[in-house]
This record gives sequence, structure tokens and C-alpha cells, in this order.
Amino acid sequence: MHHLRICVACVGLLMGLWGCSATKAEAPPPASGGPVGAASSDVSKEVAEQAVAKDSSGASVDDGVRHNVAPTTTSASAPEPEKKGTKLDGKSYDFADDLPAEAAPAPSVAGTAGADEERRSSGDKTVAKPGEKREADARARPGAGGGGAAYVPAPVAAPAMKAGRHDDNKQYNRFLQFLGENGAQVLYPVDVSERLVIRTVDKDGKSLHNCAVEVKSGKGTAVFAATTYADGKTQFFPADASAPTDRDYAVKATCGKEVRNGQLARIGKRETELRFGEARILPKAVPVDIAFLMDTTGSMQSQIDRLKGTLKAIHFQLTQLSTKPDIRFALVAYRDRGDDYVTKMQGFTADMGQFQTVLDKLEADGGGDTPEDLQEAFANALHKLEWRSNAVRIGFFISDATLHADYGQAFTYRDTMRESLARGIKWVAVGAGGLGRDGEVIFRQVAQFTMGEYVFITEGGGGDAEGGVAEASHHVGSNYTTENLDQAIIRIVRRELSYLTDVPKDFDDTIVATANQGVARDTVLAPAVAEVMRQLIDYSSLKLADKTPVAVVPTNSDKGQKDVAEYLTDQMTLSASRNPMLKVVERDLHAVAQEMKLQLTELFDVKDSVPIGKLVGAEVLIVSKLAVRKNGASLFAKLVRVETGEVLSVANVEFGATVISGS
Repeated sequence: MHHLRICVACVGLLMGLWGCSATKAEAPPPASGGPVGAASSDVSKEVAEQAVAKDSSGASVDDGVRHNVAPTTTSASAPEPEKKGTKLDGKSYDFADDLPAEAAPAPSVAGTAGADEERRSSGDKTVAKPGEKREADARARPGAGGGGAAYVPAPVAAPAMKAGRHDDNKQYNRFLQFLGENGAQVLYPVDVSERLVIRTVDKDGKSLHNCAVEVKSGKGTAVFAATTYADGKTQFFPADASAPTDRDYAVKATCGKEVRNGQLARIGKRETELRFGEARILPKAVPVDIAFLMDTTGSMQSQIDRLKGTLKAIHFQLTQLSTKPDIRFALVAYRDRGDDYVTKMQGFTADMGQFQTVLDKLEADGGGDTPEDLQEAFANALHKLEWRSNAVRIGFFISDATLHADYGQAFTYRDTMRESLARGIKWVAVGAGGLGRDGEVIFRQVAQFTMGEYVFITEGGGGDAEGGVAEASHHVGSNYTTENLDQAIIRIVRRELSYLTDVPKDFDDTIVATANQGVARDTVLAPAVAEVMRQLIDYSSLKLADKTPVAVVPTNSDKGQKDVAEYLTDQMTLSASRNPMLKVVERDLHAVAQEMKLQLTELFDVKDSVPIGKLVGAEVLIVSKLAVRKNGASLFAKLVRVETGEVLSVANVEFGATVISGS
């Protein structure tokens, strides 16, 4: 059985809110670039000291995913009168119209939220029947009001709401397979089958966010514009943005007053780095704008109640970080046409007392049919909220239903995707219990395009699920863990902020394979290698066609481990031959290497292995290296593209000492 443990490093730049009231301003143009200068900010040093932080239970956490391979594994495998506001395609007005003069103090709850991670076990899944969504849960709940005391944050315990997480940009090839299998559910197609990543960094290789990126075709036609995210990255999809005949592109990045130019090739390397000549400068309090788009229709009441508590816990944890960032929250509650309202808004504010009062007033009602007007909510979020151009910008949209695409709206979710990427606004999709596959497909489209994640509520079952009363549809495989929703959201925000520190934290997908003394070595090694193969294919930054020719290069190993290396090579070859996306090239690579006068120890280096790949007719190579230590061993594997010599994906296994020494 595989076990996954998702952890996040508390790297902070978040502080208690300070304010901006709800607005109706038009969307600002894309940010012109991130600050670049001659000196570094004190924030990097301060945040670096929090490389290992505390989760809400007080336990130290790191940022990563570790897959534990047990010996028994056999395969890897919302009618009120209209109030102020601008109409789009429905009624919109501000939450601020309903707010009391002074916000009431929020109730304190003893205790803190725990990480509470658990591996999902197999079980029956309940699938919601059509129409079941609108048999509403509980109805109106009175909100907190009145009072005059200032809001004082107190430790808050988030209610138990389990969630899984999945990053489709990390597992890019797997996402393309998912889209291919569910094309009928895609309402507004966007061709993401080709992807070129552009990353801006300072002279020391540190990410530069809010840089303006422009791409032009070989004929000089502007085809793409974007703003880099906190990790310095943005992504360009040639098949979506340019003509089929375009092959080469010129890219220009502007960070502050500096400009860097580069070249992109459609069939070239998947990632291009543009390095600037000055050191990154960050403000002492990094601005962070977080918006929540929340479905408030009838079936969402129980989840709204839990989300109220979840947002309290999120705010408490983020504002307790010692780095004191400049954080603001905003809310767009949405329902459907014919309901009391289509959207209600609370603009970005740093006044948590005001924001909490808004949350406490949320009630679930209306809806009628299953789809809701999420497209209206997106339009409000992008065109009425005042996002700061120098901030880290993240949005979370939360619903148990897909969206209406039959209203003839001029601004669709596809426009949301493209505008958000252009402005550097990242969207994280949160599928609530009851979300079906049709919703999952669209939610994941938006998240992947804007470099966000898919978070799904789950309360049981194993592997993929179609979605039911207490579970959102998810087809991401079985390699994930569940944790409290507040922890999932906090981890995502912290990871974004970590990129602006000296110790950026990304996911660690290390596979951990252990065994008790006396357990046969093959019982552990075989499933570990199968998981390596799954990761190499799913995480490929290039779309792999069926039957892609692959050559498995013999595993490089230390002296005295020849038998283990040969076994691993055999298992790699067997696992590759069983995968429909690969076709193993039948050649004796030992002999080929000898013909080219190469030692096996040299073949782990890409520059040496690529010529072999070309000679045998392979399009991709699998190269690996085994390093044995006194207390265990490590297997590092790479999927290499022969044409360009670039590494498409990597996988790493940590073996316990008894695994390698087992019989």
C-alpha cells in the first residue's frame, strides 16, 4: 500500500488585515514588473528562519509529499431589491451595504486546528443523483451583528473538513490524458497540449514575481502577454495563442526598469530562464491579496458553516507568522439567476472584524437547478475587486456544482483563465461534496491554466471517485493524502510566499521504501520501481504520445551492487513495457555503450546518454543511478528527451537499509 504525507513549511509573509473597502473599479492593467535592485530585503533573512514552522497543532512540518511503499504493495500504481453596483449579466451589490456600523467581535474557540492527516482507505462511494443537489441542507443561520469591541484574533479550531490536493501542472502529462478522456465535459476548449514555461530570476537565481512577459511570433506579431507568479514563472501555450505555422518566438520580460530578451522554440526546451543582473528587492511587508468565491446556494449550507470556521482558522494561522506580511481578504458570494442575488461582494480588506461579520451573514438558499453562475462571480472578481499590482494574488473558488454556460455571457470562464494568467492571478479550485465530474473538469481547467491546484473535499473511498454527498469528484489517482481544508489552503499560500524567501519550498515527491528484517528484497523493489515509472510519465513536462519509443539505460551503481543495479534495470524495462504510453526499444545498450567506448558509469550524464538514444531510435530515455549508504540507499531516475537533451521529469526513491541487504 502506498502512503503519502503532504507537509508544508511555514514560510511566511502574511499579516493581519488592513484595509480597502469594496469597490467597483475596472480591472487594472497587467503589472509592469517586479522590483529589482541592488540590495536584498530583510524579509528574506526573517522568513528563512522559519524554514521549519509549526502547523496549527504545533507540530513541525516540512513542505513535501513522501510516498511510503510498504512491502505488501504489488503495483505502483443566492428577490431582494437591487442595490448599488454595476450589472453584468445579473444582480450584483456589496456586502458593505448590509454591514453594521461596527463589527462584532468574533467568538473564540479553544484549541487549534491539527494537521490531522490520514491516508484514504478503500470503501463504497455514494454518487449524487440528478436534482439531489437542490434538496437543500439546513436553511438560514442568524449571523453575528452589533457590538462595538475591536476584533481580537484568538486561537481557532477549524471544523473537520477533509480535503485532498492535486497539482495538474506538476503532473502535466497525466492532466493531458484526463482532458483527452473527458473532452465532452469541456465547455470552452483551450488547447494546452503544448506548454513552454518562462521563468524570471535575479542575478542569484531567486524568483522575480510580477514581471511583465511578452511573446511575439517569428513575424513579429504579439501572441501572448502574462505576469509572472511568485515562483517567477508563467506558461505559454503555443497551440492556444499562436498560429500552427509559428515555430519560433521572441520573448521579452520586464522587471522594474530592467528588460531581458530570449528565444523560444516550439519544439525546443520546455522551460526558458531569463536572468536579470541585479539582486531581488522585496518590501518589508509583502502584499498578499486572497479572494474567496463561494457558492451560497441551498445545498451548501452545511459546508458554508464549516467554511466559516475554516476561514477563521486560516486567518489566525497566517496572521501569527512573525514576518508580518500585508494581507487582505475579499469575498464574492454567488448563486444563480432568479435567486435573491447573483453575486454579493466584500472588497479587499485587512479588517478581519468586518470580514468575519460578512462571513457570519452567509446563508445558503436558492439554486434551483444544479449549475450556478460561477462565470458571473469570476467577472466580478476580476473586474470589481481591486487587486494590487505588486501583490501575491491568489483566488479560491468553492462550489459543489458546475457552472452555467448557457446564459450567453460575453465573459466566460475561458476569458477568466486567459485574463488571470495575463495579470498573474492564480486560481485554486475547491470542489465541495457533491461536485460531479463535469464540475471537476472545468475546475481543473481553470486551476491548471493559471498555475493553481485542484483541492477536493473527501470523506472516504479510495483512488478516483465520481463525487457524492460528502465527496467531490476526483480523478487524480490514489497517491494523495487527506488533511483539514484549512491546512490545505494554508499550505498553498505558504508555498507561494516561500518563493519570495531564501528558502523556497516546493513539493518533495520522494518515494520511501522500507521493509522489516527478513522481507524479500523483490517484494519492495518491484513496487518502488513501478511507482518511479508512474511518476516519470505523469510528471513529464512534454506530452507523451502512445507508444513513445523509450530506451532504458542500465542503472549506474556503486561497486559491489551490480546485482541490485541489474535487477532495477530489469524492473524498469518491465514496467516500461507494461505502460501503453511507452514502447521499449529492443537493443542491448551494454553493447551499444561499448561500441561508443562509453562506460556505464558515464551514462547517467545526459550529454553521454543522449547519443545512445539517437543511435537506437529512442525519443526518450530512462536513466537512473543507485547510491548505497550505510543506513540505506537512494535511486534517482530521470526521463530525458533525446531531441533536446532536456530532463522532462525526475523521480527519487529512498530505500531502508534492510531493503538493499534483503535476500
